[in-house]
Order: sequence, then C-alpha cells, then structure tokens
Amino acid sequence: MIISKGFRMEARVVTGWIAEVNAWCHDQLTPDQREFLLSQKAHVTLHVEGLGDVRFVHGSPRSDEEAIRRDTPEAEILPMVAHVREPIIVCGHTHIQFDRMVAGKRVVNAGSVGLPSAARGACWALISSEIELRETLYDFERAAAEIRKSGAPKAGEFADHILNPPVAGP
Repeated sequence: MIISKGFRMEARVVTGWIAEVNAWCHDQLTPDQREFLLSQKAHVTLHVEGLGDVRFVHGSPRSDEEAIRRDTPEAEILPMVAHVREPIIVCGHTHIQFDRMVAGKRVVNAGSVGLPSAARGACWALISSEIELRETLYDFERAAAEIRKSGAPKAGEFADHILNPPVAGP
C-alpha cells in the first residue's frame, strides 16, 4: 500500500489497524486535498524576524518517520541535525510539546491540536520574534462523542485518548 507520510509519499507496506486508519483518512479527502498534501515539501525553512531562519519538519530533519522526543539523548539527535544549517528546528510527530537546546540547535515541538499527549487541550506554538508554546482548552466530552459517531476505525480508542490523554515521562 502507498501511504502519505508527513509531507511526502513513501512506498511501504503497512498492515493492521494503522493501515485501516490510513485508508479511512485517505477516503475522507477529496482528490484536490490529496493532491495538495502530496505537493508539500519534506521541510520548509522560513525567515522569522527576531529569530532568523527556522526549519519546519514533521519528524526529524532526516526523516518524517523519525521522532525527536523531549528526552531523546543528544548523541541520537546529532546525526539527525548534522546537515541542518538553521539554528531552530520546529518538529512534531510525538504530539508532546517541548522547547530545548540540543546538539547546538533549538528544537521545538508544537504538540498536537487533534491528538495531544500529556495535555488536556489543543497544543500549538505561536512563532514570532519569540516562540511560545500554547494550549487551548475545548469541550473534550463533546469532541469524544463526535469522534465515536464518526465511523472512523479505532474511534473508541481515539475518543478515550481525548478524554484521558497519556501522561508523558520526563
């Protein structure tokens, strides 16, 4: 099966519930929406006044499937960022917010709006001359009820996650 991963299309075999969820998500999109997503770059660098150049990626600068966590040892991060010239990297993938200096880079994870972990609200970052990690609270019970009615695979587990997000480690 070919699936959309992060910002690019990669061919790999996915089975089980992940394949089921991916197929369902794919079927919710229009052809124009799929085309738009597939046209996106693996990373984007923007110049932000007051911060300089900021690189935005899904997972790590090396791979959209590789995660930089708030507790990933620096020795593991060094090869992920070795080719990156930008001083700031904004990543995602883990759904957990953090802002840390590691391997000579400021690495920021904005968190997740739709499936936050270690948070009760929608997590995001406001990026201007400073970077502020934000959390917006919303009606969790209503969101969980709508998810359960959606027909999505694993809707019950997703709704339970929204109601009781996992607590992250250090």
